Amino acid sequence: MAAMSGARAGGGARTRLAAAAARRAWAWSGPLVCALFLAAAVLVHGDYGITADEPVQRNVAAMNADWARHGDDRLLVHWDRFYGVGFELPLLLAERALGLDDSRDVYLMRHLLTHVFFLAGALCCWLLALRLTGSRLLALFALLLFLTHPRIYAHSFFNSKDAPFLAGFTICLLLIHRAFRGGGVAAFALCGIAVGVLVNVRIPGAMLFLAVLGMRGLDLARAEGGAERRRVLATAGAFALAAALALYATWPWLWADPVARFAEAFARSARYPLYTQELFRGQPSLSDAPPPGYVPGWFLVTTPPIALLAGLAGAAALARRLAAAPRGALRNGEERFWLLLAACTVLPVIAAIAFGSHLYNGWRQMFFLYGPFCLLAAGGLGGLAAAAGRIRGEGARRAVLVLAAAGAAASIVTLVRLHPQQQAYFNPLAGRGAPEYVRSQYTMDYWGHPYLEALRHLLERRPEGPIALGAESGGFRDMEPYRLAVLPEEDRRRFVFSETPDFRVTLYPERYVEDYAGAGRDSPLVLWRREAHGSTLVAVVDGAAPRREFEVRLDGDRLTYAREPCAPEDVAAPFFLAVRPAYPADLRDDARAGYHELGFRFADRGALADGRCEASAALPAYPIDRIRTGQHPLWLRDFSFSPPLRDEAAATAWRAEHRRRTAGEPIARAAWDLHLDGRALTFAREDCAEEDTAARFFLRVVPADPDDLPYPHRQSVFDVLDFAFHEGGGRLDGRCMVTASLPDYPIAHVRAGQSGPGGELWAAEFPYDPAAWLARFGALAAREPEARGAFAVHLEGRALTYAREDCAAEDAAARFFLHVYPLDGGDLPPDRRASGFANLDFAFAERGVRYGGKCMAEAALPAWDAARIRTGQFAGGRELWEAEIAAAR
Repeated sequence: MAAMSGARAGGGARTRLAAAAARRAWAWSGPLVCALFLAAAVLVHGDYGITADEPVQRNVAAMNADWARHGDDRLLVHWDRFYGVGFELPLLLAERALGLDDSRDVYLMRHLLTHVFFLAGALCCWLLALRLTGSRLLALFALLLFLTHPRIYAHSFFNSKDAPFLAGFTICLLLIHRAFRGGGVAAFALCGIAVGVLVNVRIPGAMLFLAVLGMRGLDLARAEGGAERRRVLATAGAFALAAALALYATWPWLWADPVARFAEAFARSARYPLYTQELFRGQPSLSDAPPPGYVPGWFLVTTPPIALLAGLAGAAALARRLAAAPRGALRNGEERFWLLLAACTVLPVIAAIAFGSHLYNGWRQMFFLYGPFCLLAAGGLGGLAAAAGRIRGEGARRAVLVLAAAGAAASIVTLVRLHPQQQAYFNPLAGRGAPEYVRSQYTMDYWGHPYLEALRHLLERRPEGPIALGAESGGFRDMEPYRLAVLPEEDRRRFVFSETPDFRVTLYPERYVEDYAGAGRDSPLVLWRREAHGSTLVAVVDGAAPRREFEVRLDGDRLTYAREPCAPEDVAAPFFLAVRPAYPADLRDDARAGYHELGFRFADRGALADGRCEASAALPAYPIDRIRTGQHPLWLRDFSFSPPLRDEAAATAWRAEHRRRTAGEPIARAAWDLHLDGRALTFAREDCAEEDTAARFFLRVVPADPDDLPYPHRQSVFDVLDFAFHEGGGRLDGRCMVTASLPDYPIAHVRAGQSGPGGELWAAEFPYDPAAWLARFGALAAREPEARGAFAVHLEGRALTYAREDCAAEDAAARFFLHVYPLDGGDLPPDRRASGFANLDFAFAERGVRYGGKCMAEAALPAWDAARIRTGQFAGGRELWEAEIAAAR
């Protein structure tokens, strides 16, 4: 009996211990879940490739670090200097502290630390949900929603801009809640530091700065007594000062002129000058003119259904509460904080629409909305469960919670099923039935992380020997070399880039909708593909096989396609045909990006007989400006036409304009005469045939001040204003004329001509102000240069000027080398310290101009003190001439 009693007592103790352990586990559910996700991240972070922005972001951080250390001037002229480095700079410092020099180690470290910071934001979401709802179950629900959004989960590894901004935004919300729940000056100062760094991650973090000051203003208006007012003012002042100091201290670019530079960055963030086009609901969406439903639409089709349902329920419940007691939003209480969460979810979208912000790449720029949305969803789930319990009893309440648990579990299953391409997730609202349907409606991937899977497939496909890849293909985007950086070094060495590659790796669809061709899904040249929702993300194409291009002829009102010899596989891929009218009024309502799409399958328009393929397609009856046709991803043809003149009055006006623009002496002569009239540059040619206008014109404008260059041309030193003849040109009476507008900033010189597949067909260059240019050349010629070679080399302040009389085109054709050796080796960027000099090599076309038989070029020197300078020209791996200048100062 005693033994049985002891056994019962022991069993009861074990039961109590198990219950206590379960309670502790429940109390620590958030950290435990984050620990599990961290363990998973350690295992899978190597599965994510490099995106297009990662090298750019890392470079911006490096330039800020170099500017902070020794005033490296590269930052001051770089087109991305406006990017904050609140997260990028710590990543760079970690890279340097760990001594990482292999690209794979660098990017794996970046991916893992980016995800760790994302987990920190998720943990703060859990803590904040626990504070707001008082329920560990609802807090766990908010945490799971935060962690298992498939798109955001993938971005939390390779997106070092938007995922850290989401995490930082959520951390700031927790600190704001803590500060307003009775925190003193220290709590508000800590909150200010976090918000200041957040703004340095991305400028929209300023909304939290304004929100805190606005809520503190309400508190000041409601304060009773002088002591309370002084406390409110002191905490608001501590917050504002801490935020400003944190922003300034962590963003080196601001140090020289914080107010003006922050204003410039703020303006740039709203309308970032990236002009791109993507598919959205089957229609092209332009980054500078997105439809009003762009962000809400992307959010609705890419967010798990359970999150949408709970979040909308939470928003509805909050709206009802505010309608019943609107004054609650004015008091420093939980209701006001719920209103802040709702405002953070809705107002940025409204502001982006109202102010015409540039939006692209889905809704990644608005990922920060998802943290507040998860908190609203936790409140919404609590409200739904309570309402179900009141109406249908305890069983209904539990059913709601089970449904929520099932939804969260479904998101986890999706993470596993799509791995590592979770960024291509679409929910059932997008429609995912027919093969390639999603890809025909939405851009599935825009950064290129899926390339990594294709590269690994090629390594498995060819276990030994080199693998030749194509870097460019006729009109189609292929593999960019930097994608290899995350592979092990021995694998990187196996890939080479060639004009005759073994394979091509291509993303689907093309970046521009006008190139979108319907997929070529059945093409036997597609050796491997990675799909999501039945739509292709990335494919490996047989690069060694003949390109199977067709001869395309224009026969009156029809295009004729012919190929011989021809096999069935040559016509398996569908043909695309896009026609742009000369007059926009001829466009139909269903035209995409100014084109009518008339694609077809060969079986519907052609025949294969005796080894010859031939097909034809009728063209519209209206005047045509441009035709694009081909088979994706195999080949592309592009035809341009001189805009037709519709009546005699237009012809008379054209002749008068031609006489006016060509009356004076041309500023330059080549295959065409170039006439400069203010900001208008006219290209004119007599005895002009249609083929003379077929090649594209290039126009390079070098500004007097590099800061005047727009994005994305600052890296190349000149503005790129290329155009086709049909974009404003005309041909009449055997004469051709086309006019291009020059920018309104001060111009140093201009280079123009025409280019074809083999390179430049002809080129002409001239200074914008020839008299001033010749006067400067004469002044240099009268001086003794610091060094002589094929060019006289003059040292003028922080620049070298190269000058040569009797200069022919071949004298400027060879590339110039410019090696600057510092007095202090520490002034060099880390990647140049082993060599001992800064390599500033350049092409003459980038820095100089040849005019009147004379050549003159200028190259800027670094801001640090130089011990000596070596310069000259080289070609074919050998130096043609060299000169050395002792430049200690």
